Amino acid sequence: MRLFYIAYVPLGPCIPCENPYERGEVLSATASAVRPYLPAGTVFVRFDPPWTCGDGSVASKRDAVLRGGTERGGGDGSIGGARTARARKAPMDVQPPDTVLVDLSVSRDDMLEAMKPKWRYNVRLAEKKGVSVRRFDGKDALAGALEEFYRLYLETAKRDGIAIHGFTYYRRLLESIGPQRVSVYLAESGGKAIASIITLCFGTEATYLYGASSNEGRNLMPAYLLQWKAMLDAKESGCAVYDMYGIPPNADPSHPMHGLYRFKTGFGGSVTHRVGSHDVPLIPLAYGAYALAERARALWFKRIVKAFTRGIRRTSST
Repeated sequence: MRLFYIAYVPLGPCIPCENPYERGEVLSATASAVRPYLPAGTVFVRFDPPWTCGDGSVASKRDAVLRGGTERGGGDGSIGGARTARARKAPMDVQPPDTVLVDLSVSRDDMLEAMKPKWRYNVRLAEKKGVSVRRFDGKDALAGALEEFYRLYLETAKRDGIAIHGFTYYRRLLESIGPQRVSVYLAESGGKAIASIITLCFGTEATYLYGASSNEGRNLMPAYLLQWKAMLDAKESGCAVYDMYGIPPNADPSHPMHGLYRFKTGFGGSVTHRVGSHDVPLIPLAYGAYALAERARALWFKRIVKAFTRGIRRTSST
């Protein structure tokens, strides 16, 4: 028996809205409209709207990109008439709010020209060194490509000190049926997989979801060739945008993920800052307790555990 539920709307609602006050109204109105269709005990609705921060604000300033949202409903405690609170910034983001969008609508030569010179060089170097890339789509990837990806992902997680899901999570992603195309790419050298990525194509947009690499063969630059091949495939499939899916909010060299920022921005896309996750509480007291627990969990895993892991790696390397 479930004690409570939460409702999540990824990259929605897809309603163009630039006014911060109107954005709050849209989220509160949407939560009020869907509330009668949610299970009893739904604590809140979490939205990840595709809206961008028009003023270029990031991180601590992101609270200012959404205002407004009125109290709705009769307040009688029923699902249909209960009060819907105002939208507010969620304790943590589900989807990465800061990302890089690569334009696929231009020619192949223009895509290469938009890259940093070193990135173009690394793509060609991987090809020159004999790195090959194969793509496996959906259920076809379950025949072995996904296992290779996960083997490399475990190696990456151990090397970089990151938390990943169990194998079943990624298997279910590939087993999902719908208009989207989920692909596993393998970069191979000498018949052995040395790097891998998972991408998703939906409509006119492709998204890079996960990346993994072996400790061996990194000098062959397989990660650059993987991204280039995935972009070309997405372009051929009719996608106009390739979302690199998540970067640090700015080019701060002291950020622990600064290397990721450099890698993803080097492919010539435009840095985009979205408003991040926002919540509309349906049961205020329960939401307050959940938000407190979520902040504590984020503090534990993102600060304490990571700092501990880095300390172990530094100690073992000396």
